[in-house]
Amino acid sequence: MLIMKNFNKRKDRKLFKRDVFRRRKSSDIKPTWRILLEALLMLLSGSWLLLFLNTLPRNYDFAAIISKAAVDLLNGVIQILDALTLFGSIALIAGLVVLGLLLLIGSLWRLVRIISLLISRSKKARKLTNR
Repeated sequence: MLIMKNFNKRKDRKLFKRDVFRRRKSSDIKPTWRILLEALLMLLSGSWLLLFLNTLPRNYDFAAIISKAAVDLLNGVIQILDALTLFGSIALIAGLVVLGLLLLIGSLWRLVRIISLLISRSKKARKLTNR
């Protein structure tokens, strides 16, 4: 009985049309007055932009401006890389300092352990000889 109910639900689901992942129909056509208004605005803004660019002085040397911008950009990249190498060298030196300190502390700790071991052995040896 339970199986039949699930089967009927599946059958009903197949009949039900889902529009979740379907594209919308292109029935939203813009009115002609809106398309005309958009075309006129685009025409006016394009012509005004070209008129403005035409009024710029003729003595601009765009090749020189572009080459200067490229040189400035490359100089900036070189400065960034130089700063990164300096930071890397500082980090390397700091790491070596920490490593040296750890080696010194570790060696001192081992020396203290060896000395304490030798002292305890000598005390045990004295106790055995005194008996």
